[in-house]
Amino acid sequence: MSGARAGGVGLGLFPTPLHHADLGSRLGRLWLKRDDLNGYCWGGNKVRTVEAILTDALAADVEVLVVAGGPSSNFAALLAVAAAEHGVEVRQFSHGHPRGGAAITLAERAGALIHYTGSPDKASMETAALAEVERLRAVGRRVRAVPRGGATAVGARGFVTAAAELLAQLDERGLDRVSVVLPLGSGGSTAGLLAGLAAARSTRSDRVEVVAVAVTRDPAQVAGVVSELAAEVAGGETPAVDWRVVDGRQVDVPATEATLLRSVGLVADPVYNAPALGWLAAHRDDFSRPVVYWLTGGLLAAADSLAGTPAPGRPDRAQEVRP
Repeated sequence: MSGARAGGVGLGLFPTPLHHADLGSRLGRLWLKRDDLNGYCWGGNKVRTVEAILTDALAADVEVLVVAGGPSSNFAALLAVAAAEHGVEVRQFSHGHPRGGAAITLAERAGALIHYTGSPDKASMETAALAEVERLRAVGRRVRAVPRGGATAVGARGFVTAAAELLAQLDERGLDRVSVVLPLGSGGSTAGLLAGLAAARSTRSDRVEVVAVAVTRDPAQVAGVVSELAAEVAGGETPAVDWRVVDGRQVDVPATEATLLRSVGLVADPVYNAPALGWLAAHRDDFSRPVVYWLTGGLLAAADSLAGTPAPGRPDRAQEVRP
């Protein structure tokens, strides 16, 4: 089935598989939601986000998308490819200085114009991108800013349909109550999932517990972002879903990557899935329900890791945040 949503841009092949797998002694048997297998480019959960953002941009006759995205941004690279297919120009602002990597190379080859801020501060990307938006508007271009990870209410709506997709698959497999664990970066996917679960009026609010593993940002800060986005997507109401944010920034990433690859042939990228799965392995006994792990993709970052390109560092403070 196509990824198109009610006349929107269709990129991926949905629903993505949900299957039971044995991930070895550390993780045991759990359910995997395979968003890495959605059939578009190198896959990943951000295909859903790109569909929503590009559909909205085309409806508004946008000529240029100005995106904030680091050198390893899977989202920015996917957006560049999808936008090129539909005749929309992409300008990407990345922090730091020019560097190699699969994502930034693919974005450039897809036609994106890459600009570097020269600052290590990731916030500099949004600042520079917004300045470019104002400059382009001043000369009459139809332009839109896109923040890191596409974490807007529009982008998050791409995951509302993912929630309905998951619930249908749980029904097919006779799974009544589950815990969904997924990596948390910019917050859009988690927000959309919460709003989508809340929108399923026929579903009990306690059927799905969501545990978002913060892998790049302070858990308290990103939990606030998720809450605001989820409420905006849900029409101003805070979704009545059981969820929490935990801290996955202390995980031994290389050990997790190697264990999964050698034991079950699963590629876990060093930025999102390896930290989140490492956190889950350390807390596996805390879960009494069946666990669904949302595998978000990240093959480009995994390729960089294998080639020796270092992943962004993560702070080492452990926290848990319950809204």
